[in-house]
Amino acid sequence: MVILKKIKASSLNEVIVATVIIILIFGIAVATLSNILMNIANRNTNSIDTKLNELIYSFHNDQLELPYNEESEEVSIQITKITEEQNKSIRFQIIHKKNKKKRERKLVLHD
Repeated sequence: MVILKKIKASSLNEVIVATVIIILIFGIAVATLSNILMNIANRNTNSIDTKLNELIYSFHNDQLELPYNEESEEVSIQITKITEEQNKSIRFQIIHKKNKKKRERKLVLHD
């Protein structure tokens, strides 16, 4: 006759407690990761910077008439000519409406 070895096992209570702990840790990790990804998406200003560079390029190539205003669902764009004493400059301003990010650049004009 074959002698069977006794296998050590856990009780049902231990299995339930371990499962609950694993689920809690997984839930906290998913919530934290989701929060981090949302913050990264909200801080992303690449589209605003790209649009600003396009407008500056257009200005350098005489494709814009000043003053320039543009409103869309996502951004508000204003380009104005500023005269301070003897200095003349062009102010490029883009405001992202959803996350309230603002980018501004100033070009000094030389006569």
